[in-house]
Amino acid sequence: MGSVEEKFAEYDPSPVRRRRIDIVTRPAGRKDVGPCATLAVQRDGGERGRWLSRFETCLESDGCALFVAEVSDEVVAYGRLERLDPDGDGTAQAPAGWYLAGIVVDPRWRRRGIAAALTKARLDWAWRHADEVWYFANERNRATLDLHDAFGFVEVTRDFSIPGVTFDNGQGKGILFRCPRPAGA
Repeated sequence: MGSVEEKFAEYDPSPVRRRRIDIVTRPAGRKDVGPCATLAVQRDGGERGRWLSRFETCLESDGCALFVAEVSDEVVAYGRLERLDPDGDGTAQAPAGWYLAGIVVDPRWRRRGIAAALTKARLDWAWRHADEVWYFANERNRATLDLHDAFGFVEVTRDFSIPGVTFDNGQGKGILFRCPRPAGA
């Protein structure tokens, strides 16, 4: 991961200041792979072909669910869920289960409730497949910590590992969170 400023949304805990917009969230389809890859390259860099392949693989997998958010028929954000079964590497292993994995919102559309709408859509899907959902984040990513807190996620530990994941190039600390299925969901 790069620096905090490069990857995280600007932290601003005040209520959304801009005019609310009509957001449509839905499971992604083949036509959404290109727009998702464009957003991923804009945020994280890398080769477009690699991202296209990654999103296509997600659509074909029983262990991944990809969602998009649209405004006026334009894909402006995406978020994934992935079924992870991490192998231990000598540190505390994160538990197997469904994990909310990265929301990427086009910077032009931030602070309008899109991340919350995508989180709700992914959780609604998850409650049909699991009794609990997990997510992990860098302790300094205040925007995502506040977002997930509003959905009932609680901290489980700061002593865990997920193969291939570091926080601030190994300098930061990750937090593992869990959210049990609410009654009636």
